[in-house]
Amino acid sequence: MDVILFDDEPLALDYLENLIAGMNNWKVCKKYLDPFIENKEKSINCADAIFLDISMPQVNGIELAKKIREINPQIPIVFITAYDNFALEAFEVNAIDYLLKPVQLERLQKTMNRLENYIYQQQEHHQSSTHKQDDLWVYVSGTFQLQRPHQQPEFISWRTLKCQELFLYLLHFHDKVISKSEIVETLWHDLHPEKAFSLLYVTVYQIRKVLRPFSDYMSIRNIQGGYQLKLRNVKIDIKEWENNIRQAPEVSSQTLAQHEEIMERYQGPFLQGFDYLWAEPYRYRCEKLWINQAYQIANCLFERKEYEQAALWYTQICDKQPEDETVNFVLIRIYAFLGYGLLVDYQFSKLKENLFDLNIPMKEDIELWYQQWKNNPHSMQNTF
Repeated sequence: MDVILFDDEPLALDYLENLIAGMNNWKVCKKYLDPFIENKEKSINCADAIFLDISMPQVNGIELAKKIREINPQIPIVFITAYDNFALEAFEVNAIDYLLKPVQLERLQKTMNRLENYIYQQQEHHQSSTHKQDDLWVYVSGTFQLQRPHQQPEFISWRTLKCQELFLYLLHFHDKVISKSEIVETLWHDLHPEKAFSLLYVTVYQIRKVLRPFSDYMSIRNIQGGYQLKLRNVKIDIKEWENNIRQAPEVSSQTLAQHEEIMERYQGPFLQGFDYLWAEPYRYRCEKLWINQAYQIANCLFERKEYEQAALWYTQICDKQPEDETVNFVLIRIYAFLGYGLLVDYQFSKLKENLFDLNIPMKEDIELWYQQWKNNPHSMQNTF
């Protein structure tokens, strides 16, 4: 396993490298005298652990650890220092261990054992959180596909469009018994009941035929005058995403990377492109959840003065809620602050056009700010 060392003392670097070289399964892949991580992102993401000195010139080791965690949130960090008064502060940034100089071989061995246990636990957690070997994945975020273990996602060929819709309807309410009357009212409300029930029985028969290759994972049961789609070892992508969002800690500088990674799994609205009225409430709920989460991420980046990254998230929110004056105004002011005059004009005009289409007057403070900016763009750059 690979280790990166940060220490401003060359002799201390060489000494620690020699100690680690004598450890089984460990080697130093990079060592740095300077405490700056620019252009070191690739190495940090590839390493298994990092050792760093707390007391380095120009950058405090605690602050450096925080920046490293922004690049690789899960990487274990071991602090090294000649003083023991940093111990509490070190563990506040979740350091895996804390070593005093000069580092003793026996003490270092304990640290390496601790690192190996930590990395093993992380690998176990990762394996349990990813696709199990026997899981069937159903993708309904964006497109609709099924993915059997160790195979590529596949589109399913349905006999009729109603076969597809009924399957997706039962999938959405999986493990719940849906009465036949409710199904008919939802999918065939415009037909005579006798005809509608006849189509229901034929459609269920056709779906069962399609599901035969997936019989280990799902089956339709006829229970108490209704139908139930029973799932076994099935993961539904958007439901997994929703659960991950709701179970995640609050958005903060420490959890930002975790939230951004979760948001990357959102591949689009629930059953995008399918004009099903029954899907609208859940589609709307997931979209609102995405927007709320994106807003928190954008605000966190804004507070950290990472305006370029914040603007990317605010832009996505504006694409989904083009009439949101608050978010649009923040985005406009970011563009002004960054000196992107053309984007200021574009975003303002786009907001005004969207509000006009909805017959909503623009807030006076936005109009006033824009006019002041047009008259003197440089005086409005520092708008925060």
